[in-house]
Amino acid sequence: STTSTANDTSTEGDETQKRSKRKLAVYMAYVGARYLGLQINPGVPTVEGELQKALAAAGLVGPGNADDLKKIKWQRCARTDKGVSAAGNVASCKLLVTDDLDQHVREANEQLPDDIRIHGLYRVTGSFNAKDSCDGRTYEYSLPTFVFAPADIVEPCTWLPDGPGGDESIAAISRKYLADREKEFEGVATADIPFAPLKATWSLAPEDLEYFRKQLLQYLGTHNFHNFTARLKYTDRSANRYITSFTCSEPFQAFGIEYVRCIVKGQSFLLHQIRKMIAMAVLCTRDRAPEGVIPALFRAPSQRLPKIPGLGLMLQQVHYDSYSRGRGRDRPPLDFLDARRAMESFRDTRIYDNIARTEKLGAVTQQWIGILRQCHVMDYADILQQAEASIGRVPVKLEATKKKEKADNEKRDEGSNVKVETAEQASTATPAVDTGAAESVQSTEGGVAQ
Repeated sequence: STTSTANDTSTEGDETQKRSKRKLAVYMAYVGARYLGLQINPGVPTVEGELQKALAAAGLVGPGNADDLKKIKWQRCARTDKGVSAAGNVASCKLLVTDDLDQHVREANEQLPDDIRIHGLYRVTGSFNAKDSCDGRTYEYSLPTFVFAPADIVEPCTWLPDGPGGDESIAAISRKYLADREKEFEGVATADIPFAPLKATWSLAPEDLEYFRKQLLQYLGTHNFHNFTARLKYTDRSANRYITSFTCSEPFQAFGIEYVRCIVKGQSFLLHQIRKMIAMAVLCTRDRAPEGVIPALFRAPSQRLPKIPGLGLMLQQVHYDSYSRGRGRDRPPLDFLDARRAMESFRDTRIYDNIARTEKLGAVTQQWIGILRQCHVMDYADILQQAEASIGRVPVKLEATKKKEKADNEKRDEGSNVKVETAEQASTATPAVDTGAAESVQSTEGGVAQ
């Protein structure tokens, strides 16, 4: 026998509750180490590839739609890059569900590898889009403090070739080194793995930390981040991004490594943007670069900047405040507070452990310091000269751009009282601070992969 309701769209039989196709937000977490990014890519391991298989195996996707995420209207909020982890990412899609969403979460997690977890499924409006409905993204970077140490006391990576070499050969050597070390220390707890990246005892001085924090604050507001990504020109309007907060914790010990955690919140981010922002703040601090280098990079037409390793980067949270107050006000708010304990547990036991373990076994940051010293010497004077020469050419302030921003703001979040600032307003206003991120550095990049 079967039961039916007015909302049913399919019949599953007497042993199973009938399911309806519903628009849902999928709140998920993953360790990025084994995957070549979040986005599905046939032939290579990706997070979405595993999610696609698990949702089908759990009966949340019909057989006719199981081969293509587009068929279930899948839309990710933040497309994280190779090796980048997430404690709280979101995708929107249509799934076959009953009223017991918690049971569906358990069934899907049974089909997933243990480095991917769904924290919750949430009913959303038909117009909800995980990417377009998002107000902002908060990312966290776990930064080993020895990046600030004098270069001459950092132990050299003797397994790497001398000289610049090719990126692919260095990557291949690094992968083999990590794989060999993983075998050597299999079964050993992360905290017990020996790690000595420096020739002498050293710790981050308070004045260095304060100087670094001042560098991070220079990113606040709306700026032209063309130099902090790939393949964007100085005149490309899409390079403009709005950063609302950028904080750095006090130093702390975790798994035998001294870290600080950098937490940045913005509307969205470009490819590699956060990694390049942190790399430049580190270099300006370590080298005591001339005043004004970071602001000059927003104006200098073309500069090749280093990017810090992706290992320490984690998407902490995505934000839907405008949706929850506006179109989604008759649905449960997308603040994910009910899943906070599960998120923090996965983050602490899986993501943080993986970051420290890979750092110890693969000497990831140590390698970056060595390669940077060989191949990438910053010419701070050239950056300042380029920026000075560009004064008067400010494509982001063109009248057409300002009109387009105003039109976008008027269309966005109709029915909501939240107003998005234009680039001109944001660059002169005091940026809003994400107090939650600033106060809780233990709990923490959108739009595009990092």
